[in-house]
Amino acid sequence: MRTITNFIKKISIILFLIFVFDSCTKDTINTIIITDLKAGDLVEFNLLSTVTAASLKTNLVLFSNYGLNIDQTKINYDIDIYGVIYKTLYNDKLINASGLVALPKNTSKPFSFLSFQHGTIIKKSDAPTISLNSPLTQLELSLPASLGLITVVPDFIGFGSSSNIFHTYYVKLPTALSVLDNLKAAKQLALKKNILINKKLALVGYSEGGYATMATHQYIESTQDTNFQLIASYPGAGGYDIKSMLDTFIQIKNYSQPYYLGYVFLAYQDYYKFTAPTLSDFIQTNYVSLIPNLYNGNYSGDQINSSLTTNLPNLLNQNFISNVNTDPRFTIFKNYIISNSLINWRPIAPIFMYHGTSDSTVFYSNSVKTYNNLIQNGANPTQLQFIPLAGDHSTALFPYINNVFDKLIKSNILN
Repeated sequence: MRTITNFIKKISIILFLIFVFDSCTKDTINTIIITDLKAGDLVEFNLLSTVTAASLKTNLVLFSNYGLNIDQTKINYDIDIYGVIYKTLYNDKLINASGLVALPKNTSKPFSFLSFQHGTIIKKSDAPTISLNSPLTQLELSLPASLGLITVVPDFIGFGSSSNIFHTYYVKLPTALSVLDNLKAAKQLALKKNILINKKLALVGYSEGGYATMATHQYIESTQDTNFQLIASYPGAGGYDIKSMLDTFIQIKNYSQPYYLGYVFLAYQDYYKFTAPTLSDFIQTNYVSLIPNLYNGNYSGDQINSSLTTNLPNLLNQNFISNVNTDPRFTIFKNYIISNSLINWRPIAPIFMYHGTSDSTVFYSNSVKTYNNLIQNGANPTQLQFIPLAGDHSTALFPYINNVFDKLIKSNILN
């Protein structure tokens, strides 16, 4: 989310030194010739860079000044970073999607997989495959790979190779498929590069990435997917109960990230192709004409916010605020919101949920409600753990990463 991005920007000049690539030599794009492509098939791969464990160990100490505390003795692998294009399903159609894959440079032992789902972005140039040099992308990608995990960071549908499509923001099925299919493509790439693999998988993500992490966890278990063995997921600060988020928005007066609201509505309208309610039913008339240009992928969340208002009664249509739960015109939108919420299932593999207690961007109470719902659904309390963090949506990020990496290092996924 943009608040996280702003937080990272404050340290980006120093952190860039951590991730200066030891090699910037690029391979010719490798295109896979397959006559009968299916979801998860690797289409293209391109070596983007190489990072050495020595450079990470030497420079990661700079991160400690900002609250990150990673056990450097566990950073043992040089890594190759690839951009990949793969097939995935979008509204039952096979499309190209893209992401990053980091392979540890070692062929003597089998490696497990980790997928790190990024937070909210809206500007097309912020896609991980385009913003590879950003400290946040490198944090998500290089560090877990250097521990000895084949690491994937999907662009998500709507970015990179699928940038002609409106991003499927908080739509769980295409989100989960884009993650899982990126992992399948990473498996194919690892085998092509003679990297030994096993099926163990961890899912990590913060903010929208937290939602994507839980959505993927649910999809793997509901479909009994056998491509991977899900060891655990680590969702942080996601808006899992979207209906609860909506109910909060119509009750509060001010919200610092108003662009999220339009993002959800436009994503649902584009994906589900409903004609009612319209944008005019959702938002005040004086903002309707601005929306198509604001959400065209050329502007950041901060830029969109500056054209809107943080006063929700002045931003949202009054009928929507007063009658979203009773007016039949909003039924279809509300039903989609409910069906994409992640509260009506029972997880089996361990989940470690995280949230900053002072988070007023994605409300802390949303994770509490989701946790309670999953427990009521029969989740094992020893397998589903909720970990409150000190801080808000931005400042809880590094404590989240510290805790997740510590758990990964102590788990059996690195063995």
